[in-house]
Amino acid sequence: MNRGLVIPLVVLAVLAALFSACREGSAPEALGPPAEGSATAPLETPAPLPAPETQLQTVAPVPPAIAEAIPPAPQESLTPAPPPPETPWPSPAPQGAPPSPGPTVTRFPDDLPATIPQTGVGPAAPAPTPTPLPPIFSDEEFRQIALKYISDTYGVAATELRAGRSVAEHFPLTSVTIRTGTFDNTLRPNYKREDHRTWVISLDSNKKVVDREGVIRAEEAGRKAKYGKLDPTLYDLIQAKGPEDLIKVSINIGGPAFDARLAEFWQGIRNKYTEALLNRYARPSERTPTNLWIEKIDPEVRNGEARIRTEIERPIIDYLKGLGYEASPGITAVIPKKILPELEKRPDVALINPYAVTVATLNYASPSDSAPTQWQKGVTGTWEPLGIVDNGSIDPAHQYLNVVVMRPGPLNDHPAQVAGVAASRRPLFRGIAKDTIIASADWTDYKAATDAVMSVGAYVINFSGAQAFHGQFTEGDRYYDKIVRWDRRSVAVAAGDNPPSVYDFVTSPGLGYNTISVGGYDDLDGLMWKGDKMWDDALGRSPYRDPETAGKQHEKPDVAAPAAGIWSLSNRSSTNPPWVMYAGSGTSLAAPAVTGTIGLMFARSLSLKDKPEAVRAAIMASAIHNIHGISTSNGDSPDDQDGQGGINTDVAVRIAEKTPGSGLGWEFADLDMNADFTGGWWNNSISFSGGAGKRIRAAITWDSEVAQAYTDTTLSTKLWLWVYKNGIPWKSSVSTFDSFQIIDEYAPEDATYTIYVWKQASTEEQTR
Repeated sequence: MNRGLVIPLVVLAVLAALFSACREGSAPEALGPPAEGSATAPLETPAPLPAPETQLQTVAPVPPAIAEAIPPAPQESLTPAPPPPETPWPSPAPQGAPPSPGPTVTRFPDDLPATIPQTGVGPAAPAPTPTPLPPIFSDEEFRQIALKYISDTYGVAATELRAGRSVAEHFPLTSVTIRTGTFDNTLRPNYKREDHRTWVISLDSNKKVVDREGVIRAEEAGRKAKYGKLDPTLYDLIQAKGPEDLIKVSINIGGPAFDARLAEFWQGIRNKYTEALLNRYARPSERTPTNLWIEKIDPEVRNGEARIRTEIERPIIDYLKGLGYEASPGITAVIPKKILPELEKRPDVALINPYAVTVATLNYASPSDSAPTQWQKGVTGTWEPLGIVDNGSIDPAHQYLNVVVMRPGPLNDHPAQVAGVAASRRPLFRGIAKDTIIASADWTDYKAATDAVMSVGAYVINFSGAQAFHGQFTEGDRYYDKIVRWDRRSVAVAAGDNPPSVYDFVTSPGLGYNTISVGGYDDLDGLMWKGDKMWDDALGRSPYRDPETAGKQHEKPDVAAPAAGIWSLSNRSSTNPPWVMYAGSGTSLAAPAVTGTIGLMFARSLSLKDKPEAVRAAIMASAIHNIHGISTSNGDSPDDQDGQGGINTDVAVRIAEKTPGSGLGWEFADLDMNADFTGGWWNNSISFSGGAGKRIRAAITWDSEVAQAYTDTTLSTKLWLWVYKNGIPWKSSVSTFDSFQIIDEYAPEDATYTIYVWKQASTEEQTR
């Protein structure tokens, strides 16, 4: 694929909304099954915490949404009974202390140095120090200058303009600092939707209007001039090395031959499966039958693309072997610094990265996630495997996991702990999707492991590890963004375990646009939500500092799940109770709660499997447990420690089980952003009627632009989310930097509410 061309971005817009007056302090399990034939009903919260009248709805396009009445759910005891006398219950160790009995849980050591991952040969170099953001004028000063510019340039009165939040960002290679903000004309008297106009304004440090996309292109040109085909982290690493010093690298293939072979192959698939209505990359659109894609087309596409990659890789591997250096498919090799310039000259080499070593990121969590409500309905799992790419593999003889081992590795406890949260069948220690198959693969070669679990049909992949801690995009971030967009898999990644005052950034590969990055919170070992807080103890905390790679300042994590004081499975029958241990704390144990939730979503909706964008939107829309700060209706919120909130498995499954077009749940669209939807309002909308005090929550997500060679992942499309009340603009989410928008508000009155999607064109005049 020619990176010099504008690549149409496949955008998948998903909308999910819900009403709920479930406030802090109410139990997540209280959301029960809908009552037959009832239009409205109160949702009562179990004593001792009374809750206001509650009604839950999910909505989608016309016809108008149908209210779901939610009576109190039948409650089974969620408090674990003590184990039998012959297997006495071990007391959990204090958070941060080694569990007893059993070995210390694998996690980041307290004295982990601030380094990039080891290359496998020689010492690691210091991590790049984030460039301090140079001083720039305030948000208020920016607003006044931008308002005057829009008024003078476009003849719009400043009093008609509504300003969103602005964000400052620095581009170190070009020494440019800008502040960017959004504006619209919704304050116009007698405003009409057909007259809607929007502006994205960027000002540099001289207070001059600049083209942000042009600034990003200039920064990319500076990156290529300085680093060539070397990843910046690798470039920094080799500065202290001599010509003969060895370094372990990973090579991305690309170039004209690769692009041409892929294009020819994709066209052949489209010609073979004309009834599937595939897009130009031989990927499914909203019109592609899910069964046809999953059972026939996807395996053929994956195998064909793998053959092409092997064809392109072979000359590079032969070249390295001819020089006396071993190289494995992937391509991974240990080579001296002196041959890097020759590798860069090859047209089939797209990017050279440092080889990433993954570090494991390290209760009874499923009740906090509300999974038992779905269990009561018989939704306990699916025969579709959950992919666990982790630090070793799981014992195939494990008594409480249905395991297929794809790439064997050491039998560490960490992969069993992670899989246990997602799918444990052990009574009293059940995982979210407790009757689901696990595909286990050792992450020593994380790309090969990911491919292995996909080969047996895993459409959700869990990665509870970290490869870098410095806020800069790495190969792992780009790779998993590629897996979501091209391989149509959902990917849940741990946000990281950062010792206080050491690491602030969400760790790679959890920085990508398309993956679901999962932070962790402490549910205080209770079944009620009141008092829950973000995980932060003496040894670690859930990180929430966003990426600092120039042009990539989007918000992470996406959601949060229980991460403190977790009991889960061990990889050994010798523990007491057998196969069970106190796992401790860490976002390693939060990510699989999302993975298990997605497994239950698949059990209710097979058509979601190949739509990871729809899955991500549903997970974000259903994360109604607000743990930190205030709930926000703007994706640019500075309060993002819990992402969009703590996950709610029951609500996520409820959204998933609604059929698109039925007037409820979720919607999906495969859009060519250069042809189908160049700017303005999307021609689909969702309308519904709602009452005063009910909660409205809507989310859309879409993919970044990332090539098969995954040399970069960029967000070139801006979609904004609006809710109108009785035809008048009410709330919006207009983040400029994220691949999602979300609105979370309470309806002030009985009214007709409509959800719209607006695309910001490349220029304001195009949008008009």
